[in-house]
Amino acid sequence: MTVIIRGARLFDHAAAGPVDLMIQGEIIVGITSAGAVEVPGAEVRDATGLLALPGLIDIHTHIHPAPSDTADQVGQMAPLGGVTTSGLMIYPDPGESFGDAVRRVEALAVKGASDFCAHLRIEADRATEDFTPLAEIGATAVKLFMAHGAPGIQSGLKELTVAAARCATLDIPVLVHAELGDVVDGMLQEGIVSMDENLTWDDISFLRSPEVEAAAIDAVAAVGRATGARMYIVHVSCEAALEAALRARRSGTQILIETCPHYLTLTDEDARRLGGYGRVLPPLRQPRDVQALRAAVQQGLVDTVASDHCGHSDQAKHVDDLVGSAAGLPGGQDLGPLMIDAALGEDSWLKPQDVTKVLASGPAEVFQLPGKGRLLPGYDADVTLIDPAATTTVSAATTHTASPYNPWEGWQLRGAVHQVLRRGELIVDSGRLQAAGGQLIRKA
Repeated sequence: MTVIIRGARLFDHAAAGPVDLMIQGEIIVGITSAGAVEVPGAEVRDATGLLALPGLIDIHTHIHPAPSDTADQVGQMAPLGGVTTSGLMIYPDPGESFGDAVRRVEALAVKGASDFCAHLRIEADRATEDFTPLAEIGATAVKLFMAHGAPGIQSGLKELTVAAARCATLDIPVLVHAELGDVVDGMLQEGIVSMDENLTWDDISFLRSPEVEAAAIDAVAAVGRATGARMYIVHVSCEAALEAALRARRSGTQILIETCPHYLTLTDEDARRLGGYGRVLPPLRQPRDVQALRAAVQQGLVDTVASDHCGHSDQAKHVDDLVGSAAGLPGGQDLGPLMIDAALGEDSWLKPQDVTKVLASGPAEVFQLPGKGRLLPGYDADVTLIDPAATTTVSAATTHTASPYNPWEGWQLRGAVHQVLRRGELIVDSGRLQAAGGQLIRKA
């Protein structure tokens, strides 16, 4: 049966007037002016006054065991913010094959509503393993940490180079947490910064400085040039890191840039206000960094914006304890509303076309997600319908995550997610989850 979503305007082409989105099964089969074509027997759903976006893609989310939120919980939370596809960071257990790790997470993630793709975190001692199974299971990326507090997770440049060379043969990007971990470790070893009860936000900002981030990106670029791999810098946080990435890109290196809503909206002053709840790596930066990143998104220089969602429970995050609080912020349900407000709100700074690029078509292209990221015939019927006249009030009480807080608590955002369709099925209606049944999306 044909379903017609009638009368919505396209979020990024609202001036073109109301349209009909025609859906058969899981696929968009046509887009016409509203009422231009009548299909006998079709189910017509009124969407007058709403704005239609491609189902949003949050390409960077963390799941248990790193934070508390499990794969199915992320899949249930994400659609409430308009997301229909989540990029899951999968952590293979010791001795577990890459394929078994994906299958383990898939068995849980299908209980969520959003579709999902598999990014494999590679520890240093597994960077030399055979990556061929990654292609067989449809993995969309691997991730390596250049800085990490846990033993064995932090990779050096040799491990990064080996992994990048192997990813280049598979045509999948290498996701890199780009900070100079050796510098961080050396500063801690020599007591330049001490991780004790006297730790302050200024100490964290010094330890994880913009220079430490930018220099790591310079090193990542050298690896990219040597191997021909696509190097994807996750959570670019500051002007210096952005400039390093753009400099490498201008030289011909395949550098892809991701930033996050917290780096586009929050500053070091918010970090001080949030205490241990605000601990994230890289740390929140200064207002000039926020402005530089916003300008880069406006200029089309940023490939994706992703939540980097870390749903830590109150056992892992403590407002009055910087040292003992786990790094990472929640944001998987807030990504869409924050970016939509950036285009529709009173203090808007973004064009609607930029929103659909960094939250839909951009991640779909970078990670080669078939059928995702566009409202066009032949694509999956992933549709997010926004009520532009409504307001979203951000609150931890209505955010479906283990986190006991929300960094944007009390913010009033213009626009609200009204309905979400994933492959033609209504999964969110008026703020309520309606279905499960997410699927693993394999690299095209």
